[in-house]
Amino acid sequence: MTPEQKENLKAATPKLKILDVVLVRSAFTRATEEPTAPGKAWQQHKRGVQYGITDSSEGNARELHVLVQLGTRVLLSEAAEGLEGVVQFEIEADFVVRYQIAGGLDESALDVFANFNSVHNVWPFWRQHVYDIVQRARLPHLEIPLFSGSKS
Repeated sequence: MTPEQKENLKAATPKLKILDVVLVRSAFTRATEEPTAPGKAWQQHKRGVQYGITDSSEGNARELHVLVQLGTRVLLSEAAEGLEGVVQFEIEADFVVRYQIAGGLDESALDVFANFNSVHNVWPFWRQHVYDIVQRARLPHLEIPLFSGSKS
């Protein structure tokens, strides 16, 4: 995170109060009951963030709504990591985080907040969601690391 992004985050944080985190979409797919062929497996992750400001349904306050889209999948291939492989299973979830806005914010502060804080707020829900799916589907343990802020 650049110094400018840190300043924008510092400016935005006290002006936003988290109201709710809602799971709005979830998907789980698997190729077969068991992996189709022996080989090297690796895990890929996805993350997307979209946001907008709306008028609150509870009065004259404004709200920031952030859609956080997360996913992980396991691929199996004899090829090296990073090349195309056969998707063995995939877990995705979209969460909406609602914040009450208590002051003026510029676009760059909103962007940094949405891409860092909102994902950070959703991350424990995401990790629990993946853990629950993996347990119910009797899949091997997946590592969803603690949120570091990086997109990798």
